[in-house]
Amino acid sequence: MGEYSVELGSWDYLLSVVLILCVTGLAMYYLVTQESNVTNYLLAGKEAKWWVVGCSLFSYGTGVEYIGMMVADGASVGISGGIAMWGSIPPLLTLGYILYSEYMKADVLTLPTFLYKSFNSNVRGLYTVFSLVLSVTKIAVSLHYTSNLLEELFDINPFVSKVCFTIFIQTFTMVGGLRAIMSTEVVQTVLLVVLSTVLMVNTVSRAGGYGSIKSTLPQNYTKLVHSGYDKNSPWQGLLFGFPIEALVHWCCDQVITQKALASRSELHAKVGCCLCCFLNVLPPFLFVLSGMAVKALFLQQPDRMDTEPEASDTLLYIISTQMPDGTVGLFISVLLCSLTTSVASVLTACGAIVTVDVLEANVMVFKRFRGNKGQRLKVAVGRLTCLFIGLLGLGWSFLLPQFNEVMYRYMMDSTTFSAAILCAFLCAYSFTAYFDIKPFSITTMLSLGIALGSLRIVLAALGSATPNGINWYRDVNHYSLTALLFVGYLGFVYLLNKIEFSKNWNILQMSQITVRSVSGSVAGSIPSDSDVEEGAESPNGPLAPPDCGQSDYGSTYQGATLVCGSNFDHNQPTTVAGSVVSHAQHDTSTMSKGANVLAAVCLFCFIILVVVFF
Repeated sequence: MGEYSVELGSWDYLLSVVLILCVTGLAMYYLVTQESNVTNYLLAGKEAKWWVVGCSLFSYGTGVEYIGMMVADGASVGISGGIAMWGSIPPLLTLGYILYSEYMKADVLTLPTFLYKSFNSNVRGLYTVFSLVLSVTKIAVSLHYTSNLLEELFDINPFVSKVCFTIFIQTFTMVGGLRAIMSTEVVQTVLLVVLSTVLMVNTVSRAGGYGSIKSTLPQNYTKLVHSGYDKNSPWQGLLFGFPIEALVHWCCDQVITQKALASRSELHAKVGCCLCCFLNVLPPFLFVLSGMAVKALFLQQPDRMDTEPEASDTLLYIISTQMPDGTVGLFISVLLCSLTTSVASVLTACGAIVTVDVLEANVMVFKRFRGNKGQRLKVAVGRLTCLFIGLLGLGWSFLLPQFNEVMYRYMMDSTTFSAAILCAFLCAYSFTAYFDIKPFSITTMLSLGIALGSLRIVLAALGSATPNGINWYRDVNHYSLTALLFVGYLGFVYLLNKIEFSKNWNILQMSQITVRSVSGSVAGSIPSDSDVEEGAESPNGPLAPPDCGQSDYGSTYQGATLVCGSNFDHNQPTTVAGSVVSHAQHDTSTMSKGANVLAAVCLFCFIILVVVFF
């Protein structure tokens, strides 16, 4: 048995079995009752209410590995370990109040499709591959962390636990789809908040209360922002780099976006994001404060300092020693449920990406099947994708023990990609409406960002074997590095477009000189655009509209209008991935005002938290 092994009683086993049966029964219920189409399987039928959306978004942000990280951060750096949750409030409001309507106007189900409509198929292909690789890594990290947890608590072989989890999660996902996942996350959220509150109260009370913890720990443990030389939370990194990572996680992640798009209306998306904001206030108090309490508990007893657990083992210590009797089994079951829903959400997102951006966009057979046959075919592809991606994640998880010492860094360094991702989406959201951004510059910038992010992960895995000349790139704070890279990527895109513009301008000037020299005598025979009155026809026929054929660039998305289409009409049904989705009418003014008041309250809470713990 491991150092933190626990023994469960009959009550623990009973509650755990009941929870597992409820999750399994929910998946089977939706398999029998819901119609087999893309909207039901990948978008929960577009019927998710605000409280389902809010709990689902919160649940994905509090997966078992994230809970372990927050507890470890509380023991090692203090309250600043909760900045990721508190700092999610502005991005969540951006998602619900701005980006949801933008995605609906663009008529997209996946983020790679959004980039395709903004740029071209090369950008979509690159981001599709990148998203799938990151998804496989996310699954592998979740399986590896949870298997280590169970090995320490119950001495379960990691190989057995990983295989069993993968089989259960894939079955749950392939059978129930996103509707079963989001419904399960509602129950999971309630149980997690209640049990974590019990855990936090018990741990903090044993440490003498918050006042005793604050007086025992170093002063920087109760501050969100540290000095500029701090390697964990420097003020310049939190000010400039953290917002970039938060925006990418909550606004440019396929899993988050897909759950928001499952809302039954824009109002439900807004209120759901507000609910998630309120829920995200809790984890730093529930998990980070518990880690701080454990650290203070050992500092108050110097004779026990030699038995203090490592920061990464703090969650194990809390479960094995601080949980009240009768709650250990249920809490572990909730953690396993969190693993199931978070991995299942990733698998569903991968199914949407492969169905829409890989096969439907490139395989002709998808264009031949219409109606129910086409819907069943796409659902089948989505389920097969869940199976394949899950197996890849399982295989990758078997390799992760070789990097066990850098596990925490491995998860943190994946945020290095955030700068390139936000740069691409920022260009898609805003700049394409005012500037002619060449897709080549976005493809090149994304390729460079993926290469630099991968290099940092490789250096973190190498550890002491890293060449001396590049140590700084491995050791620099990831918030500060993200800010620097973001500025560099924006400048790189501007430079590439400037070169391309200059080249095209020179070609245009030479072509104009050639035309004048050849047709100088007849230059006045063809009227210019300014000579033709509005609505009149040219002598050579009516003025031709711009070419709206489906090219490699797709339809360039500019704000609320597609260049080759009309403004989006909320009253008309919209086709999403081959299925018809009926949009709700405009929300009533009273309900919209209520949603705006909720957003204001969320921002007020965010400001209060920052001021109190600054």
